[in-house]
Amino acid sequence: MDKRNEKPPSEDPFAFFWKALSGHHKYKVISKPICQKGDKDCNVFNVYATTLESNQNIAPTTSTDPVTDGSTVPISYSGGGTIKTTIDRENLSVTNETLPGHPLYPGTVTRMTRELPSGDIVEVTEGTGEGIFPRFNEFAAPVVWSLPDSQLRQAWKTKPAKGKEGDSSKFKFDPSKEDDL
Repeated sequence: MDKRNEKPPSEDPFAFFWKALSGHHKYKVISKPICQKGDKDCNVFNVYATTLESNQNIAPTTSTDPVTDGSTVPISYSGGGTIKTTIDRENLSVTNETLPGHPLYPGTVTRMTRELPSGDIVEVTEGTGEGIFPRFNEFAAPVVWSLPDSQLRQAWKTKPAKGKEGDSSKFKFDPSKEDDL
């Protein structure tokens, strides 16, 4: 057998399988209401301010540090890894970017505080990226993000923060309109 035309073996003997199991993922998860219309101080600005009080409100982590722009946060669940946070106060959102070593690197998740037509306030979580088991990631997203949603709901009930005042009309979200964000 002529070995001159053989390709060198991959350094990772499982590279073919990882590639076969990997791919693009994309999902949107809408939380149960964080607070409901009529609740005292329930508005997008106050819920967003509460979101920034703890990393547990923006990611599946045990870190209770306040959310800071550009910080790195260890992920305690869903395979571990680390994310970098970007705060966008203008759009009431936080984007988590996966860093090398995270099983879903490269990827981003953006959590947005929004008002439903009913007046209830929710978190809308949109994720996209590459990584292993993309269909499973899409399937599991509601479960994974229910933990930060629950943490935020509990934080709102026990110690709601005060946010800026302003026009909330640009933060209205109608789930029946797919491109509403």
